[in-house]
Amino acid sequence: MVLDPRSLVRQSRRLSFLLVFILSSCGGFQSVENLEKIKPPKDFEDIDIETTQVPAPSEKEEAKEPTLISKVKEILPKTILPKKKSYFEEPHAIQRKNMLIDKSPFRVGEKTTYKLTWFAIKAGEVTMEVHPFAYVNDRKAYHFLGSVKSSSVMDLIHSIDDWMESYVDTDTFYPFKAALHGIETDRLREGRTIFNYDKRKVSYWMKRVHVGKGTKEKQATDKIFPGMVDIFSSAYYLRTLPLKVGKKYQADLYYEGKRYVVNAMVLGREKLETEFGLIDTIVVRPTAKFEGQMQTSGDTKIWFTDDDRRFLVQLETKVKIGYLMGKVKTIEDMEYVFPPKK
Repeated sequence: MVLDPRSLVRQSRRLSFLLVFILSSCGGFQSVENLEKIKPPKDFEDIDIETTQVPAPSEKEEAKEPTLISKVKEILPKTILPKKKSYFEEPHAIQRKNMLIDKSPFRVGEKTTYKLTWFAIKAGEVTMEVHPFAYVNDRKAYHFLGSVKSSSVMDLIHSIDDWMESYVDTDTFYPFKAALHGIETDRLREGRTIFNYDKRKVSYWMKRVHVGKGTKEKQATDKIFPGMVDIFSSAYYLRTLPLKVGKKYQADLYYEGKRYVVNAMVLGREKLETEFGLIDTIVVRPTAKFEGQMQTSGDTKIWFTDDDRRFLVQLETKVKIGYLMGKVKTIEDMEYVFPPKK
């Protein structure tokens, strides 16, 4: 149903009265300032991530003393000690690599900001950034960083000041590590997901400290399924796909210790009015169901720029009450230029 401006204003007033009722009935919020900072278990921080380039082989050899095993490997022929095939050399990884577009759509330093609205209310802002490359276990990785900050109006209901990050293999887009750091009205949250390809397992840890309800902690370990993605980098993953109209793409999403199969159907091309003018976009509908406050029902659409960068410029998703809309506000990128406004 499409609402006219006067209807939106009336709806906003009703929601404002609702906010006042909620505030008066709950007796105010307690502060999280006195809560102790959550520290993740050592196993979930003990991952080899370097933010500088990997040293050249000669430098690495000089830095490390040769071990007995390395000396034996040099003496014995390779037929006796065959090299163990890496997870990234297996057929599924090669197939995944071949699925991705040839040229990476990401540029180090790119930053996109979105404004979120719920009905006619400004709900907050989201940022998505691409940081300098990292190296995880000597494999080159993207480093994605994002943040969500609720608006002053939404803070009256429930304030959110979260940020998340993901490290993802540049060749296959297999994730290495995902982290969530959350500060909300009455709770602190920390979450980690570690993808260990040597051991073929994924480990999840989450801890929440609530002002009134105390502490809740959860850990889970599962088998890695080829093609898994974490929830934050999944939006970036869609940008790496060809996105052919009429085609459906599938991925295994690992979220809060559970595996979900997500399908993304490319609906078509569309001219979209934005703050930058009328631009060509590709429209994608992902379908998955998540439990919790922001439960989706498959009624979600994402608009990407129809060019080699595939910037996400708009998102619309149904939540329990109404729709949450995200529209691009700014794109900071040295290389990218929108077409002139018409």
